[in-house]
Amino acid sequence: MSIAKTVEFGIGDMVRTADIMILAGALAWGVLLCLLFYGGLWLTLRSLGGKGRPRRFLWLSFLARLGLTAAGFWAVLQLGLPAMAAALLSFSLLRLWLVPALGRSLPREKRS
Repeated sequence: MSIAKTVEFGIGDMVRTADIMILAGALAWGVLLCLLFYGGLWLTLRSLGGKGRPRRFLWLSFLARLGLTAAGFWAVLQLGLPAMAAALLSFSLLRLWLVPALGRSLPREKRS
């Protein structure tokens, strides 16, 4: 007797419950990676004003965020292409909302 149950959709496709859980986990992982990358960017930009070497700090932050995000997507890729597609989808969709929302909270420069 198999522990994995199947769900039947209208077209007659059979999807194992384990596959659905993997995709749900990949969606959540994509959200987490997006929050890590763009949240880290937001924190970097907020703390940039008081740094002695802002260019160096910006580059180090970028490389750290890029490395962590790439490692996270590589881990998802080990689960298969559908999981990778789900993680990329959730990353991209959250980015559409997150970047404008975080951008509004950054202090604006006063221009003369």
